[in-house]
Amino acid sequence: MDNKIFKNLKEQFVSNKLLGILCILGIVLLVLSRMLTGSDKTTVQPSADVEYEITESYEEKIQQELEEILSSISGVGKAKVMVTLDTGNEKVVAKNITESERATLEEDTEGGIREIVDYNYKGELVILRKTAGDEPLVIKEIKPKVRGVLVVCPGGGNPNIQKQVIRAVQGVLDIPTYRINVMPKK
Repeated sequence: MDNKIFKNLKEQFVSNKLLGILCILGIVLLVLSRMLTGSDKTTVQPSADVEYEITESYEEKIQQELEEILSSISGVGKAKVMVTLDTGNEKVVAKNITESERATLEEDTEGGIREIVDYNYKGELVILRKTAGDEPLVIKEIKPKVRGVLVVCPGGGNPNIQKQVIRAVQGVLDIPTYRINVMPKK
């Protein structure tokens, strides 16, 4: 009876040992495959040029969408739109901030009291470590604000059409009417 129990335990140990070896082999193969495919990866570091291209494509996208929408309004005709932006994209990065304030009251021998306040502020950028290099953690990206819009269209000489176009642009971009110009096409 005792012999049966030992034999049973021995069989379980051998089968579990085999299972353990297979798991270790699988992990080794997984690590090797990652190492082999990871060496061919190429990444592009963001730069000021990339930010400019993003801003330019954002501006072009707004212009194209406005041209399509305005051209579909009755009486406007084929509209051409120019949009100018205030600034480029603004990125807000994460920071670890440590602030401390310590106030000390000192009394001199003549009864005068002096308060000393020591204020410390320390801000460190949160950096993401990546294989291509380190870069700051971006919390949010703020799109640029529209500075002004020029619309040139065949119906631009008609005051009613001008009014419709200005209202449409103002509604879409949320800019004041004095920043929107509608001109007739020659």
